[in-house]
Amino acid sequence: MRWFELNGDPNSAMVLADRQRALDRAWQPFPPKSRIEYLQEKCRNRVVLDVGCAGHGGEMSRGDWLHLRIQDVAAECQGIDVDENAVKRVREMGLKVAQFDLLRGPQAAEELFGKMRFDIMVAGEVIEHLEEPLKLFQVASVLLKDSGSLIITTPNPYAPHRVFAGNTRWVWENVDHLFYIFPSGIVEMAERTGFRVNEWFTLGWQNRWYQMRRSLSLWGRALAGAAPVGGPIRRPTWIKYVDPLSAFLLWPRWKWGTLGETAIFTLEKLPAAVSP
Repeated sequence: MRWFELNGDPNSAMVLADRQRALDRAWQPFPPKSRIEYLQEKCRNRVVLDVGCAGHGGEMSRGDWLHLRIQDVAAECQGIDVDENAVKRVREMGLKVAQFDLLRGPQAAEELFGKMRFDIMVAGEVIEHLEEPLKLFQVASVLLKDSGSLIITTPNPYAPHRVFAGNTRWVWENVDHLFYIFPSGIVEMAERTGFRVNEWFTLGWQNRWYQMRRSLSLWGRALAGAAPVGGPIRRPTWIKYVDPLSAFLLWPRWKWGTLGETAIFTLEKLPAAVSP
C-alpha cells in the first residue's frame, strides 16, 4: 500500500507511523560483522547480477574485490559496469561482464539480457553515484525473478563521523557521490517499483568497546598533530572518527542506532499481483 492511500499528506502522523512500521519490521539489531560475508551468504548457489562490478581504482587487484568473492560462491555470476575500460579488464580475467549504464533504463536492460532473469541483484556502493537512483529499482524490477532480492550497500548518512564532517564543512568523501540515501527514501523507492524492504542494518560500529578505544587512540593522535589515518583512503584523523565524548554519548545506542559506516538494505521483488 502506498502512503497516499492512507492519507494525502506525506507528513501526516498516520503516514509517518506506517513508514516507521515498515522500517522497524525490517531492522536487524544484530547485524553480521562483514559486508562481504553477508553478501556471499545471500549469493551462495544463486544466479547473481553484480551491478558496478568493476569497482573503483585498483580494487580488482585486492583480495576484497566484491565481484570475485561473489563469483566464488554463486551458481552463476554476471557483472555489469558503465566503465568501458574496466569492463575490458574484467573480461581479460575470464569473467562474465557487460558494459551497461543503468540510466538507460529497464527496457534497455531487457534488450541486453533477453529472457534471462536473476535470483539476486547486488548493487555495492552504486546508488549514491546515480543521477537517477530510482532507475536502479526499475531495472531490478524487470531483471529479477519474482521474490528475487535486490541488495543495496551505500554510505550511511547518519554515521557519527559523517555527521561531524558535515557539521564542520569538511570535504573528505568520494566527490563522485551525488546523494546520501536514507532509509525512508529506500522504502519509498521500493514501494514505487514493486519491492519490499525485508532487512536493513548498518556495519562499522558493532563493538562499542573497540570503538571507544579506537576513538581515544585516534583523538590523541589528532591532538598531537599526527598524520592522516592510513588505509586504502587516507583521512584526517579528527574527522574520520568521533571524539571520545561523542562516542560515550552514543554508547547506549550501539545496538539499536544507525551508527555504522555502511548501510545495507535487502529488498524482495513482490509478485505483480501484490505490487503497489
